[in-house]
Amino acid sequence: MKEFFSGMRLYGDDMDEAGVLAWYRDEERAYYELWGQNRDRGFYDYHALNTRHGFRHLPVGSLGRLLSFGGANGEEVRPIAARASSVVLVDPTDYGTRELAGTKVEYRRPNSLGALPADDGEFQALTCFGVLHHIPDVTRVVREFARSLSPGGIALIREPIVSMGDWRRPRRGLTSRERGIPLQLFDEMIRSAGFEVLRRQRCVHPLTPRVARVLGVNAYNSPQLVALDMALCTLPPWRTRYHAFRWWQRLRPAAVAYVLRKH
Repeated sequence: MKEFFSGMRLYGDDMDEAGVLAWYRDEERAYYELWGQNRDRGFYDYHALNTRHGFRHLPVGSLGRLLSFGGANGEEVRPIAARASSVVLVDPTDYGTRELAGTKVEYRRPNSLGALPADDGEFQALTCFGVLHHIPDVTRVVREFARSLSPGGIALIREPIVSMGDWRRPRRGLTSRERGIPLQLFDEMIRSAGFEVLRRQRCVHPLTPRVARVLGVNAYNSPQLVALDMALCTLPPWRTRYHAFRWWQRLRPAAVAYVLRKH
């Protein structure tokens, strides 16, 4: 486990087919039991965070065909849905959404071995917010993102880059399988998949939710607190430690947001 906790290897990324299938079965049901009911009601916590680190960096005008990986009921892409010619939600559950902001929505079920249900170059834009850390074969899925985008297509990705605790033991509010993606490994996956990094911003500082609780607001739906979070994550020279063994080692940005363009 030393290599995994050090961030030198990503746990689950090199499993055999049986291991991958078992992981997907466990994760799909466990995540829904924890949080799926909120997504059924259209509850979404991260609009301001996605806007600051993703949506406002999109090119102007039409986005073309948009793929939302793990988009559930589609609420996370509602702010940009009107700019898309169509929206495809790739999710194991069909939440019944058929239009967003006047744009037609289609559901497709993901392949359990990581292949996207998409043609080569089918989409011009793609979003993936907090999904990859739930799946085993992250490297393959990132390559599938690049395959499904047309040349010049834009991908917005935001994921945890810390271990999220010891996944060998129960963790409150987390499934048994999820873990973050070490930043240096994430950077390499993205480069080798054929993406150009237009923007890379660390975000989600552990102090931000504490400030939000004092103020009685939602941390990542508040533009002001998201701006504060960005300042906390940008100004000090935080060390990106993957797994924290001491409490003070947790005082570092916990996620990264990318704006990528396919070569």
